Amino acid sequence: IKTDIDLRGETEVACMGASPLGPRIWWCNVSSSAYEGMGSSWGKQQFAKVFRVFLDEDNYPIDFHCIAGQDRTGAVAFIINGLLGVDLNELYLDWEATGFWNPNSEHFNHKNLFNKLVNVFLQLPGNNIREKCEYYVREIGFSDYEIEKLRSIMLEKPVLH
Repeated sequence: IKTDIDLRGETEVACMGASPLGPRIWWCNVSSSAYEGMGSSWGKQQFAKVFRVFLDEDNYPIDFHCIAGQDRTGAVAFIINGLLGVDLNELYLDWEATGFWNPNSEHFNHKNLFNKLVNVFLQLPGNNIREKCEYYVREIGFSDYEIEKLRSIMLEKPVLH
């Protein structure tokens, strides 16, 4: 790991100033939002900061997390995976897999949480979740070139024979 994106807020990281993974790891603390907060201007600003980190190949491999790895981490993963072409049903399954350990299952469900994130994107223009995530990322200031750059970094390219 070269980069540790920590999505926790200032009070959650207390007096941390570096990654617990060691001094050679770049600790990038970007307090983030989750669920419907990704549609707010603050949520968009914070996601833009995170997205910029993913656009620099020198930052890889990247680890990103919050406290539990499901809410803020899940929101970032949702958008990145949406941009990479993962369909909506798979995005639902991915989010559900993060909740198996959660003892607060009464609150940790689609109605209370994940559907609020999905609804932010379903309201955007586009024929599918990929196009809707592209619209979101363009709306916060990124170009088609940058979206394609993320894809070229994250997706394996087919080997031509």
